[in-house]
Amino acid sequence: MAAEVTPVSSGAYSLCKWMTFWSMYAGYTLAVFNRKCFSFSMPAIMQNLKFDKDQLGLISSSQNLAYTLSKFCGGVLSDRVSAKVLFAVGLFFSGIFTVALTAFQTATPFAVFMFLQGLVQGGGWPACAKILKQWSKPTEFASLWSALSTSMNIACSLGPLLTLYLIERARWQACFVLFGLTSLVVSVFCFFCMWNSPTDVGHPSCADVGSKNEGKSKGRSRGRGTWQDMLRSPFMWVVCISYLVLFMGRTATLDWGQLYLIQELGQSPYIGSLFISSLEVGGIIGSILAGYLADKLVALSQRDDVQGSPRMTVATVYVFIYLAGLHCLSFLVTSATSHVWVMAVGFTMGFGIYGPVSLYGVMAIEAAPTHLSGTSHAIVSLASNIGAILAGLPFSYVAKHFEWKGAFIILEGLLIGIIVLKVAARNLEYKMVPTKKKLQ
Repeated sequence: MAAEVTPVSSGAYSLCKWMTFWSMYAGYTLAVFNRKCFSFSMPAIMQNLKFDKDQLGLISSSQNLAYTLSKFCGGVLSDRVSAKVLFAVGLFFSGIFTVALTAFQTATPFAVFMFLQGLVQGGGWPACAKILKQWSKPTEFASLWSALSTSMNIACSLGPLLTLYLIERARWQACFVLFGLTSLVVSVFCFFCMWNSPTDVGHPSCADVGSKNEGKSKGRSRGRGTWQDMLRSPFMWVVCISYLVLFMGRTATLDWGQLYLIQELGQSPYIGSLFISSLEVGGIIGSILAGYLADKLVALSQRDDVQGSPRMTVATVYVFIYLAGLHCLSFLVTSATSHVWVMAVGFTMGFGIYGPVSLYGVMAIEAAPTHLSGTSHAIVSLASNIGAILAGLPFSYVAKHFEWKGAFIILEGLLIGIIVLKVAARNLEYKMVPTKKKLQ
């Protein structure tokens, strides 16, 4: 029988909640630094180590493949083991592998260690999702999720500029060492300054309270349900397909947008870094606003039916904004384009893509039973990371034959298909466990 935990005061509870949140924020920011430091350093590595497009695509896809597999397993594990331990241990080993990369000069060991990097990082975001669900009220979940998601934007906006600064004054290995060693220190801090759930400090979980309130207001319990029910849900498949294409676009823009500007359009590395940073700044604003608008629409909805999700409406509008930005990048940006216009295009693309990326995860967790929230997130994350894999070697292969512009035009066509799909499926039942099961 587990020992009873003495409840802490409301002030201490609030302190534990925000220490957990900011520990996740700092830790995941560094995790993204580690995962993306190769992309940030790609122009310098390509120049110094003479890697071609196929080798770069292989290295990128090896990490994305490992990250896809481990993120799925990490989501399932987060329902069964301590999410805090999963997060902290993954960050610790991520730092080790980042530092280890500086010892190599050829593509094969790079691919191996980037694979290991993706492998140990997969449990990080599912663990954050599980912990955040336990600490968040239903009416604040999307807002806190979106706020936590901006850790990716902070890393990807500061990363290119910090990397460029270190490369100009030292060499590309310096940023790998800095990000890796800092991750080792912060991982220890996260282990001691995070709590899996309010139950660890003697308070009820917000997820349990939300489920009870929902049951009282609708006169039914959520039921148990199984992962097979989620796979049979049409809403799950709409979210998965949408997430796959959007994450493919996000990864392709981050990994190859800089090279497209430099190699194909003749812009400077400085402009390339400004583009990526602007993309992430737009992502911060877009992600926070998307979470806020989605929570507002959910609060205003007040419906007893379960057809359609207000959050999906917000996500669809954001996809259209990203599509408009991508079109501008493909057809309106040239070698003579000013850095202000390049930054504006990057900002628009970031604003449009990070909103739906954060909302898809929220919808997956929200629409699933509490005991399967980690598994639900793992399934949609598997789809998103398949998109990331496609944005690696397959995308670079298309670019090799049709140039980067041709590859981005193909991506535009996929995004149009996603918008059509989401409009057609706007009235699907969004609860992944059928209502009849919940009534039993």
